[in-house]
This record gives sequence, structure tokens and C-alpha cells, in this order.
Amino acid sequence: MSNYWQDFFIRKILTELPLTLWIMFRVIFLVLVAIILYKLIFDFIIPIYRASRDLRSRFKDMNQQMGDNMNQFGQSSNPGRERDAVKKPSDKDYIDFEEVK
Repeated sequence: MSNYWQDFFIRKILTELPLTLWIMFRVIFLVLVAIILYKLIFDFIIPIYRASRDLRSRFKDMNQQMGDNMNQFGQSSNPGRERDAVKKPSDKDYIDFEEVK
């Protein structure tokens, strides 16, 4: 009788152990995949998204500020053009070049 029970348990272990190990390895694999996906998303993708969003907003602000500065420069540069026109040299200041041989 004890031989019967030994054979029964051995057969049960040999038939159910691979299934149990398969389930364990599958659970371990799924847990590792979940951990890797978590790390990938929260340590790589989200920081890159935030950095690109911040960089995009900074460039937008910088372009807007440059546009504002250009508008201010365009409004204030009209008097400067009149001053430059006054400062141009006249024909009286020009000396003819004579070639020396």
C-alpha cells in the first residue's frame, strides 16, 4: 500500500510540477516586464516629455520676447535713421586718389 502512495505522489509531482513551475516562471516574467515598463515610463519617457515641453515653452517665450524687442527697436529706430542720414559724409570730404609711380 505504501508503494501505491509513493507512486501516486511521484506521478502527481512529475505531472503537476512542470505546470506549477511554468505558472511560477510566467508570473515572475510578467512581474519583471511590469517593473521594466514602469521604469521605462516613469524614469525615461515622462522626464523626456517634461523636458521637451519646458524647452518648447522657453523657446516660445524667447521668440515672443525677441519679437517684442524687435517691435520696440523698430519704433525707436526711426529717429536713429535721421541721425545716420545727417552723419553721412559730403562730397567736400572726399579726396581724389592719385596713383604714384
